[in-house]
Amino acid sequence: MIGLSRTSFYYKPVSKPDEDIIIKRLKKLAETRRRFGCPRLHIMLRREGFKINHKRTERIYSQLGLILRIRLRKKMSSQLRTEMPKPAYPNHIWSMDFIKDSNSRLMNTRHVRARP
Repeated sequence: MIGLSRTSFYYKPVSKPDEDIIIKRLKKLAETRRRFGCPRLHIMLRREGFKINHKRTERIYSQLGLILRIRLRKKMSSQLRTEMPKPAYPNHIWSMDFIKDSNSRLMNTRHVRARP
């Protein structure tokens, strides 16, 4: 009748929150919570009532240059380091480091199948 489909007639446009408001709030949260990354800040924005997609949050986060520095983990040794004893005279301390037994090359590990 009017030349408009029924869905278009009843459609109610959803108003998106202004991008500037989201940017200001994201900056403020990033300043107060410095160790929080993008996923955690996205959760906080959602809890405050912003209807925002995680991809949009990531896009704004990267545009603002709020990349979080990753902390490297310290390697923990399983044993305490002890100082090696110092030799008092030549041939006093002997030590060897076995990587491979020299006799292992002499052993034949080939399987032989015997027939009756």
